[in-house]
Amino acid sequence: MSRSWQALACVLLLLGAMAAAGDRPAATRLTVSDSAHNLSPNTANGPNVCIYCHAPHNAAPVKGLWNHQLSKSEYKLYNSSSYRQGAPTLASNSPSRLCLSCHDGTVALGSTYSAAQPLPTRHALPGSADLGTDLSTDHPFGFDRWVRDNTLRDELFATTPRVTADAGVKLKNERIECTTCHEPHVPNIDVQRPTKFLAVSNASGSLCAVCHDLDKPSPNLLSGWKASAHALSSTTEGAVITGYSSVAEGACLNCHTSHGSGSERLLRQAGESGCFACHANNSSAARWAKTWVGHDDASKFMHPVTAPGHRPDEDLRAASTPRHSECWDCHNPHATRQSGTAASPPLLENALAGASGVDRNGSPVAGATNEYEVCFKCHADSGNKPQMAGYGKFGYTPVRQVDAHNVRLDFESPFARHNVVSGRSGTASPTLRAQMLRFDNLPGRSLGSGYLYCTDCHNNNNAQSSGGTGANGPHISAYEHLLERRYDMNRPPATPGAAVTSLTVPSDGGDPLNGPFALCNKCHEVARLLTPAGDTGFKYHATHVVAGGISCAACHASHGVQGSDAGHHAHSINLDLSMVGPDPASGRLEIDTAGRTCTLACHFSNYTGVKIHSGTRY
Repeated sequence: MSRSWQALACVLLLLGAMAAAGDRPAATRLTVSDSAHNLSPNTANGPNVCIYCHAPHNAAPVKGLWNHQLSKSEYKLYNSSSYRQGAPTLASNSPSRLCLSCHDGTVALGSTYSAAQPLPTRHALPGSADLGTDLSTDHPFGFDRWVRDNTLRDELFATTPRVTADAGVKLKNERIECTTCHEPHVPNIDVQRPTKFLAVSNASGSLCAVCHDLDKPSPNLLSGWKASAHALSSTTEGAVITGYSSVAEGACLNCHTSHGSGSERLLRQAGESGCFACHANNSSAARWAKTWVGHDDASKFMHPVTAPGHRPDEDLRAASTPRHSECWDCHNPHATRQSGTAASPPLLENALAGASGVDRNGSPVAGATNEYEVCFKCHADSGNKPQMAGYGKFGYTPVRQVDAHNVRLDFESPFARHNVVSGRSGTASPTLRAQMLRFDNLPGRSLGSGYLYCTDCHNNNNAQSSGGTGANGPHISAYEHLLERRYDMNRPPATPGAAVTSLTVPSDGGDPLNGPFALCNKCHEVARLLTPAGDTGFKYHATHVVAGGISCAACHASHGVQGSDAGHHAHSINLDLSMVGPDPASGRLEIDTAGRTCTLACHFSNYTGVKIHSGTRY
């Protein structure tokens, strides 16, 4: 083939590439000669640039005067639990096979049809460009079947032939192919990623949004993205990963990648690891997860991260879905928010926006409305309870008279519960504060609404929501069971039947912010409860707590008492069977809250081993 024919072919191809580059100013637009697709070792470039892919004569019998020898490989294509676009097979006439003839790494870069021997090349195929033949972690392409789902734009289904929402992003034979997203002749149409050969800029996810709808309302998985914390963040956490200047500009690429992802749904890393790149980073502005994963403070209590991972189609009530927790089980990264009007209990806070849940009736909901619905996914009807092995590392858990390990049912009691799911069941406790105590001892949220959040008790021990400086939420705490503040509990004896070690409690309950019952003190005036004049309901709290060293938890269940009756379990009375036993004479173990009598045996050291209350009236 003469050099004049090569030159003509190259000129025609480059002119076509310039036209395909759209309206971008020529001064900023590069050509094949300036890109990694220039394989010619001839520093003068010239027509040799084109010959590695195209030839005017003796080309392969495919479009584009193709010159590079085609691979004979078959490919394993993308598939996942959420993929709906048909069998993952690549058609024999797919133009993507032309690109893969270099990028699957099975054919030498210089192997052409027009030359008897492989042509020399100026560089080898870099590892990042060697996709291999297993493309199961690459964006789906080459499929003929299009199935509507809530994330795809309606424009894809509006016309025949099918088109995308951007004229610069073209389907080939109504298929997504390599050249749908990539323009192989112009590397820097996206000036912030000047080596990626993108067909249009993908800043702020604009290339992804050509097919994926960011505006369609729920149940669209992407609903809420444009107002989300990630879409609006100006921090530079992901700049090294994405090539863009901020998290907002990096958009989808902060977590997903089109090629060589680490797991299904094109996530860069599976499960919580994808979040930790930013949120468990020493230099991160949102570093809340660093201690959570145990990197620098093993003395803290951390919310467990367990297998198997989160799936979009999971139903945590089903026995076939073992209870687990990943970041996405509580936080929807497409919708989570940092700013906006603060919610009031029980409504969902900004950080949980878009999360799925289980409602108060035990029914799954795609989009939770209330905070407790997110917690109920694991702490209510999920099938693999009681607690997982090793749960004791989170602190002592009382063994209750009435307990089915279901806090949803605990909160449904009409007379014995904290008011998380429903408002107050009756008259407010006389010790209830008008406003919660904050860490800085300033008045917090009003308690007049009649509702509490789960995170009013289970929270970071330095949470911003209570006047601290740390991140909000039950990620990590210095206190057992991820409690926001100190809540001391008696421990069962090492030897069954022996006395339980008592607590040391000052007569005023101790420091309201740091004392043994600081958590209760957040809403209740514990000091008032421990005085005869203030203890109008029972009159013997000081006798039990101060003199006896007995924790609130020995008698009261903090969530509520499910399936109970007002005669024995009013005021959330639900005895800890590790601390008390039946009356030896009658065998009865009860507090009659209606008749105000107590029949049981207390196993506390302040009672010299065992104290019998046989029908003792209070």
